[in-house]
Amino acid sequence: MMKRVIMAVAMALAFSLSGCAVVDYAKDNPATAALAVKSGTLAFVEQVDPIQRRVERAKEVIVVVNFILDQMDSSTSATVSTLSSEVRSQIDWNDMDAYERLLLDSLIFSVESKLKERVGDGILGEDDKLVVRSVLEWAKEAAGMYAEGRA
Repeated sequence: MMKRVIMAVAMALAFSLSGCAVVDYAKDNPATAALAVKSGTLAFVEQVDPIQRRVERAKEVIVVVNFILDQMDSSTSATVSTLSSEVRSQIDWNDMDAYERLLLDSLIFSVESKLKERVGDGILGEDDKLVVRSVLEWAKEAAGMYAEGRA
């Protein structure tokens, strides 16, 4: 299950960081970008039944988001490669089918590559961290609706 949560969070990051135009759009239109991320997160949480399972999935999303935030904040010189390695280390690759491994590996690689294109040497600048943090906080806020019984 954790692999699917990481995949969903990685997809949210891939969407938000896939290019300067999207990042600029998120900066210029934060309410619209927040709505898109929150809606996507809620859709991911709501893919499971029964409803009680949604609470568990929401809590898993929050754990993954907090993990990524902790990794990003743990160093003043967080690098894209370090964050990518930390996310990869949390995945139970042996618990996946071959196509799931390929999809998730490709997704992580895509996010990592896009971030490296933006920052050049792989070091996340403060602006980049703010964008990543905003997207993750929006996902966390949406998941919190289920985790706290508000949905």
